[in-house]
Amino acid sequence: MTMKRIFSIIATTLLVCNVGFAKEPKQQESYNYQRGIELISSDNLDEGIDFLKKELYQNPKNGYAEAWMASAYSQKNERGTALIYADEALKHLPKSDKYYIAWTHNLKGDIYLNMGDTAQALLCLSAGIKTEPQNRDWYERRGMLYRDLKQWDKSDADFRQYIKLTPGLILGYLYLGRNLFLQEKYEEALAQYQYAHKLAERSYIYSSMAEAEAKLKRYEDAADHIVETIKMEPGSEPCFNLVSSCQDEGFLEVLMDKFHAQSLANPNAIEWHFYTMLVQMQQKNYEDAIRTCKNIQKIAPDAYFDDMLAELYGYMGDWANALQYQNKAIEGDTTEIVYRHSRAQIYSEMDCVAQMFADIDYLIKQHPDDSRLYFTRAGFNLFRKHYDSAIEDYNVGLAFDGNNDWERYMRGRCYVYVGQTEKANKDFVAVESKTKRPEVLMFVKASLGKKDEAMALADSLLKADTTEYRYNVACAYALLGEKESALRELEKELQSGYVRFRNLCLDPDLQSLPVDELELLIRKYEAIAKERIRKYNEVENNEIGEEKVVEIPFTTSNGVTKVDCSINGLPLNFVFDTGASDVTISQVEANFMFKNGYLNDKDVIGSQRYQTADGNISVGTTINLKQINFGGLKLTNVRASVVRNQNAPLLLGQTVLKRLGKIEIDNEKRVLKITTR
Repeated sequence: MTMKRIFSIIATTLLVCNVGFAKEPKQQESYNYQRGIELISSDNLDEGIDFLKKELYQNPKNGYAEAWMASAYSQKNERGTALIYADEALKHLPKSDKYYIAWTHNLKGDIYLNMGDTAQALLCLSAGIKTEPQNRDWYERRGMLYRDLKQWDKSDADFRQYIKLTPGLILGYLYLGRNLFLQEKYEEALAQYQYAHKLAERSYIYSSMAEAEAKLKRYEDAADHIVETIKMEPGSEPCFNLVSSCQDEGFLEVLMDKFHAQSLANPNAIEWHFYTMLVQMQQKNYEDAIRTCKNIQKIAPDAYFDDMLAELYGYMGDWANALQYQNKAIEGDTTEIVYRHSRAQIYSEMDCVAQMFADIDYLIKQHPDDSRLYFTRAGFNLFRKHYDSAIEDYNVGLAFDGNNDWERYMRGRCYVYVGQTEKANKDFVAVESKTKRPEVLMFVKASLGKKDEAMALADSLLKADTTEYRYNVACAYALLGEKESALRELEKELQSGYVRFRNLCLDPDLQSLPVDELELLIRKYEAIAKERIRKYNEVENNEIGEEKVVEIPFTTSNGVTKVDCSINGLPLNFVFDTGASDVTISQVEANFMFKNGYLNDKDVIGSQRYQTADGNISVGTTINLKQINFGGLKLTNVRASVVRNQNAPLLLGQTVLKRLGKIEIDNEKRVLKITTR
């Protein structure tokens, strides 16, 4: 996934959009011109350029055609040619068309920005503003660039002018508020967001207010605004980032109360359970997070939640259960790279080396241009002292992603281990000169023998308002020969819940530590983790009960397997389809159930309109079936989509039935065997 600026979805969308006209361009008479801009507008750049070349052959001073040519070549990343056409357009565009001239200056600014020349970009953007000073769009674009350059006064001034030109438009207040937030002027930022809220209710305004309020420790207000955001936009990225990065216990407690209340009021809306789980994860209450995730899986079965369960069990150090759920995730979606990649990491912790390499080798064969996979395998080889193989993988990975400072540094470490110090120092110096990541620079300084600088970076990372770098600092201390400091920070990391004990044994950074002291530390906290797992599994097994096998009769007709059941108390039957992943219910049955009280408005998932003009349930509507009973077993809160034609009232697949346990089909006895607890 590409990196995004935190909490600036709206601004980012506007900033990085393809170069194009903000309003309908002035149309010319000729066919070649008209056809050319139609093709360019539909991303058919080469054909569009051909038609505009014909136009310019006939009308060589058509500045509008030249502007479109500049836009097309810019989109093709042929920046030199784009600049030539932009300059020609500025010569030939009518002096009276201020918009087109300003737009062309902005186009040049974007081209220079893509070339990394911010000084020229600013000159061009400023020329656009000078040409058409009443157009807010030009202030927005320059304000964004000043923001990236952290020239706050100038950026603030551009956004204030944006607001002055269009005081009723909310984006100006959000842009200025974001600037103030990044300058840690949280009260002033909040005031801008609050004014935007008076103008319009939007999810991203609520989330912006919540972010500022959280910084001001106004937790009740922040939590309420997060709730409002989620109600309007359940998949809000700013909310997810805010909650999943929260480390303040007071704020987490308030959030937990709010989300728990919402999950009680809306038991079938998975977003509230999901956010409850996020808070539990941040509180490191993995036992309850697992229970919440399993509840989500009952409401909306999905491989994603099996992957989440694997992750949660991994946080507890329960690698056996982590592997079980990771296997389920892979079975549910064989195409998702992350699932198999995560399983390779689990195998690493379980010291299943052959299986670990088998998974990563498989992924590389399927995705031979994915640098992350080569870096992962390089790490596996490095930790097992296969240095030549690690270097080979780092070489391939860096050929695809040469800007990855950490992986280049790790290649340098491998060169050290094989005695190629000249190559190692070349990598270290290259990373030292360009990295902006203090945790990477800390290791580089240590490897270059600059102990004082490395120590200063380590100390500053420990003083930061986060614990995410503690393990790295412990490793850096070990590299620097500060063994007592390394063991001290390592124990703090273990106290906070670090459970990757196999990683500790293999990490080359820690090899300089006294073996007996390191082993003692690992055994101590490994025993604590095992006891936690034992207690959780004991409670879980008691809640689940003893295993039993239930046999449920079925009938077949034309190759279709049918099982008698009742849905919300209504006697019906369902089709068991081993290839189905979704649950569907026929429109006829759904209409009958609504009209006879077996379903009601609260059973409709989401707030979209779900009834047609004649009162029937719309095809595509998702409804919640509170209870499906069959053979003495019960499924609760099953989501089903309404379909038009179906040869049974309800169709269920293995994905849903697996919630009950293991499923087998006995065709001789004509029964489904479900092993459950």
